[in-house]
Amino acid sequence: MTIRWGTVSDIEIDSRAVGRMMEVRIITPPGYDDYADRIYPVLYFLHPWGLSPRYITDKLNIHLHLWRGNADGSLPPMVI
Repeated sequence: MTIRWGTVSDIEIDSRAVGRMMEVRIITPPGYDDYADRIYPVLYFLHPWGLSPRYITDKLNIHLHLWRGNADGSLPPMVI
């Protein structure tokens, strides 16, 4: 099985809910940039309070699980 890698990006958003800028980590599937008109499902994953958005990739390896699942067909391509 060949695993194609997607992208992990960090951005900041102005959160009205907490009243300040917040870091957000976005994980996109392989080929995401090649299909700008495609609609992907989105999974919103909230890291535990007090931890960094990097927790989902640095500790849980969510991105690797997503990309392996894309490769073996057990998960559809999605944005996290």
